[in-house]
Amino acid sequence: MLTLIATAIGTRAERAVEDQRRQEARLDAELAIHSTEATVLYLAASQRMTFGGLTVDEQVVQTEDELAIDDFGYSVNPVGNEIRLDGRAYRGVRDARFSLQDERGKVSPAWADDGVRERFVDLLGGEGERAGDLLAALLDYQDEDDLKRLNGGERDEYVKAGLEPPPNRPLTTPLELRRVLGWNELLAGLDDARVIELLTLTRVPGINPNTGGIEPLMAMFAIDSDEAQRIVGLREESVFLSAFDLARVTDVPIGEEGGLLLMPGESFTLSTWTAGDGTRRTSQWTLTPVDDGGMPWRSEYGVRLPSAPVDALRDPLATPPATIFLDTPVPAG
Repeated sequence: MLTLIATAIGTRAERAVEDQRRQEARLDAELAIHSTEATVLYLAASQRMTFGGLTVDEQVVQTEDELAIDDFGYSVNPVGNEIRLDGRAYRGVRDARFSLQDERGKVSPAWADDGVRERFVDLLGGEGERAGDLLAALLDYQDEDDLKRLNGGERDEYVKAGLEPPPNRPLTTPLELRRVLGWNELLAGLDDARVIELLTLTRVPGINPNTGGIEPLMAMFAIDSDEAQRIVGLREESVFLSAFDLARVTDVPIGEEGGLLLMPGESFTLSTWTAGDGTRRTSQWTLTPVDDGGMPWRSEYGVRLPSAPVDALRDPLATPPATIFLDTPVPAG
């Protein structure tokens, strides 16, 4: 009997120790994730953007010619060590990982032109000719009245489809598109991470070829997946600085690259996770440096996704060119 009691006590003690270790590991992971997020936001608010992405060490300088013609007051030419805003994974603080995605590299369902919207709906497996109906449903979902647009949808249509009636307010996250009539079916085959990766609520009338994903590039420029992959490969070697740069090496002709946005915008999606965790924090931020008395940034939304990106398991990951992410000082020399 004493042996059984001792065994039971020992088993409980081992479980308690193991539970404590798991709790400490979760706490360490959360601290690393929050530290990484704070570090990235600090860089975004204090460093300059170039065509290449987010600079990290004040290396952006102007030539005399740039000083004479540049209205920005600083150079936007790449310096070569930027943190890219194309969704690639970087090492963060300790075991944390992070990625940045320029919102200009996504499709804006309410602001894209008709052709882009139609091609994008086709790419998602829908009927491109019905893209106008999807826009009407989205506008009905957000406007304050109960007047139904042609082929749109208000309360009666939602009740009939077994959906919650529209709240008549702007969407809060791209994931809320799943509640919009028609969009719920179009996005049914995509997980939440993919929806956020492809769609933005930011007012973006075009796309940045330096940060855009495959499907957004295909939809914007009416190109196939091979050409979109080629654009992604080319920008690894040298980012595009003008419409001529893009047209010179791709099938996107000058004059048909409408909506070209070469600089990263003020809004971006930040994802953070740890290699040993199955979830990630994803949030959208907008830089607001000119807000009188306000914060240097604004949080648009934040969600916790059930799975980390594939890059979380890739080795080696990119290491950001900023010592601020290191836990220990860099040795002299």
